Amino acid sequence: MKRKKSKKWIAYLVAAGMALSLSGCFGENNTAPTPSASPDKPANAEQVRTGMGIMTQCKGGEKQGTITVTAAGVLLDQQGRILRCVVDEAECELTERDVGVLGMPDMYRTKYERGTEYGLKKASSIEKEWNEQVDAFCDAVKGKKPEEVKKLMKKDGYAVDSLSGCTIQVEPYVNAIEKACKNAKALGATKEDSIRLGTVIHIGGMKTAFEKPGEAQITATFALLSKDSNGYVTSAVLDEVEPVLKVEDNKEMAVPNEPVKTKMDQGDSYGLKKASKIGREWYEQSEGLAQFLKGKNLGQIQGIPANGSDPDLAAVCTISISDLMAAVSKAAE
Repeated sequence: MKRKKSKKWIAYLVAAGMALSLSGCFGENNTAPTPSASPDKPANAEQVRTGMGIMTQCKGGEKQGTITVTAAGVLLDQQGRILRCVVDEAECELTERDVGVLGMPDMYRTKYERGTEYGLKKASSIEKEWNEQVDAFCDAVKGKKPEEVKKLMKKDGYAVDSLSGCTIQVEPYVNAIEKACKNAKALGATKEDSIRLGTVIHIGGMKTAFEKPGEAQITATFALLSKDSNGYVTSAVLDEVEPVLKVEDNKEMAVPNEPVKTKMDQGDSYGLKKASKIGREWYEQSEGLAQFLKGKNLGQIQGIPANGSDPDLAAVCTISISDLMAAVSKAAE
């Protein structure tokens, strides 16, 4: 009987030793940390959808033309209601300079970036600048679904009279917000995050004289980032549009016959995949860069080589990223 008991005790000791050994293998000191965009981001945080919508309008005429690009960014909750909204707009007027050459704007700043320099306040019946009025409109759309946002606009395209702090025409912003909501995807943002747009605009085509046929083009690059309370990127959407105005024989500036699509909107029809050494279309590479940005703060973003030489980034994105990263840096500030 004593031998049987001693054998049982030996078995218990062996089992206990194995348990201690296993706990040593998977204990606190040997557990790999779970990646997180921010040290204090809750593991069960409610994810929301991030979306950006870009609308381009071109107007032509005799020896003049205008390109207006409107961008909106949103965060949507699980019911499709707007949690956050940002809107900005770039307006480029093309006119004939004194030397007879088609001139592009000297300053490539958006209306929001221009702030008080935009000069709407003096002409406004409510003495509000453009950025103040668009902020008021963005505040008014919070908690609304896209179809409800349209109710904030009158038939003439201006904001309804009951909307305090906004008397400007809002139709372009309503359309851009509607598109942003349609494009929205669950990319990692949570309802506590903030959002911001960054924009870069430059000449993408050649200058030309009105006396002969030619074209003028701008390139507008947009970055929408959602960030947590510590400034870490939780989601990103990057897009670019290259509208072109053509000068005809009669000195008229002709607008595109079809709606101007962004590179993301063009999808597979953009045609980069065949020429890409990594076999990825433009939108796929843009999404790769956006994913690469997640979990990074401003300092880390500014440390990313603009030439795309980072090996992890080069595996998913080989397109020129100088404008994209400049827009991202603005949004990350």
